[in-house]
Amino acid sequence: MKRYFIASILFVLLVLMGLLTSCGGGNSSNDSRPIMTAMVNSTNWRCPAPNARISENSITIYGTSANGQTIQLVIRAGEKGEYNLNEFTGHEGKYIPNMSTGAAIYSTSGSTQGSGNVLISSINEETRTISGIFNFKAFRSTDGSFKNITDGVFTKVPYKFINTIDTTVYQSTLTAEIAGENWIPQNVSAIKNDTAIIITADYPENWESLKLVLPVTVASGIHQISSDGPIYGLFQQGFYTYPASNGSLTIGTHNFEERRITGTFFFNFIDNSSQTISVTSGVFQVYYNDQGIGN
Repeated sequence: MKRYFIASILFVLLVLMGLLTSCGGGNSSNDSRPIMTAMVNSTNWRCPAPNARISENSITIYGTSANGQTIQLVIRAGEKGEYNLNEFTGHEGKYIPNMSTGAAIYSTSGSTQGSGNVLISSINEETRTISGIFNFKAFRSTDGSFKNITDGVFTKVPYKFINTIDTTVYQSTLTAEIAGENWIPQNVSAIKNDTAIIITADYPENWESLKLVLPVTVASGIHQISSDGPIYGLFQQGFYTYPASNGSLTIGTHNFEERRITGTFFFNFIDNSSQTISVTSGVFQVYYNDQGIGN
């Protein structure tokens, strides 16, 4: 009987050790993985591969779930702290539905009915990661509906630092997801002529490029991308050019003196197989070359 009692204790100890290990009690490699989670109208939302961009005066954190729903946090500051999300502060929380539906975005900006908070608790310059928590209520003007984003957490999200102070060495950047795959071009440039600002991102190895065409006076705020303009999106693949059928672009900053413009975007286009392709999680920060007459 004593032998069976000792064996039972050993078995219980082994089970407990296994539970501790599975719950993170050991040196799990999962501890270093980035994650972004939230509840959207009480439904779980999760992105296993979020990303962020940080400059001296802005922070953008974004992630897309497996079913194409995107959450973006845009902070008009470059340091950790607590920020209110609403149309007056310029800090913004956005929820972008599955692009296959072509639905308009939900945002805390553009309406007094949108609000929320973001706490950036850590910016680790050694590991280049950012962590924090968030919640917001986002409003959609097209139908007056809301999305309640609660229990938001982003942990050890990798970020890329963008130097925006010395514009002589400023490097333009643009990233997006196309059909659910990360799309990081090799070259990004922007020019301003007398009628438009044209942002071009090239991926020559794949014979691909993406263009955004904006009015020269485009201001901060949310703008629609459509086939009728005045804001256009284009995706080129090989010999085919696909214009955006619908989408949205949010300008965060347009500094006319520094010729610097930042923003986020998404749009749909129809390829040569009549399939709707989604471009989501678009983020850009560019310095444009003024080629207008008299410059």
